[in-house]
Amino acid sequence: MQIHSVSFSRGFLFFTSPHLKVETSEGVGTCYLRSVAPDVLDVLNKRLQGFVFETKEDFQKLFDLVGEVDVTVYLALEAAILDIFPGKLSLFGSAKSMPRPITSVLKKSSGIPEFFVLSLEANDFSKAVLANELVVHHFQKRKFIADVPDDLVFQALQEILNEVHLHFDFPLHLGVRLTGCSFSEKTVVDLVKKHSLVYILDPLPFSDKEGYQRLVSTLTNDCFLGVSAVTYFNPLTPESFVSVMEPQLVNSVLLSWKPYVQMAPLLLAARELNTFVEGRVGIAPFVVGLGIPMIHLSLEHKKEYHAIVSSFEKISTSLKKI
Repeated sequence: MQIHSVSFSRGFLFFTSPHLKVETSEGVGTCYLRSVAPDVLDVLNKRLQGFVFETKEDFQKLFDLVGEVDVTVYLALEAAILDIFPGKLSLFGSAKSMPRPITSVLKKSSGIPEFFVLSLEANDFSKAVLANELVVHHFQKRKFIADVPDDLVFQALQEILNEVHLHFDFPLHLGVRLTGCSFSEKTVVDLVKKHSLVYILDPLPFSDKEGYQRLVSTLTNDCFLGVSAVTYFNPLTPESFVSVMEPQLVNSVLLSWKPYVQMAPLLLAARELNTFVEGRVGIAPFVVGLGIPMIHLSLEHKKEYHAIVSSFEKISTSLKKI
């Protein structure tokens, strides 16, 4: 597949969204992109005209040519190429499982900083996304003040989960991010038991290695106990994962997606953990192809959110036809 040109369309009102477009010998591929500077388009065209993409190894060549451009633009470029590349998922092996969406319901500045909703049992990606969206919608209708107490949030969410569950054939669960809370181990365990939490991110200060080990020993069968790589690893390298894997301090890690050639060694290093990623435009083929089990989603930026979800749903539809 040879690249002919790279262009940008601003979209047309409500009918099409702004997107990066790559024209090739095999057809045209697109990916949602909010904007791109004209000089960046010039760079992409000058360096990529005539570039041939055939195998997974060509990601490295692509990155060597234009990897210095803004990461959002680069991810859109990768996705637009994969949009037309024959057998795109087979590039990454046999894994073709859809991730489970973890959706942010509430962020606040006091107490627990973030609450999530997710399903571990849903087999349909679109239905899981819809169930999560309904929970967020019903919660927002309650119009809580910004610093609503944690107990009231948990109470409201449990009521909403029970209501939404009536419309689906799978249960919904809660998760939290505890970054900066400085909760004790006992408090974390009590939260899990009291509210049946199945996902906890950054439960303790990362310097408390012994506390993490005890939490994993106590809770590993109850929930995903994870750390945010963005928060705790700087620089983020495969070597930096040694601190969580030997001895194992958590059973999962949240990664912020990077260009594939940078991401691949991180995923390989973290293969003993449940590796989750933050939702970004352009990563759907990689998440599905590599079998990443969960993806964080936020409705905060709705256009980007809908673009991310649409790309996953497009892949899900094609997989059902196989």
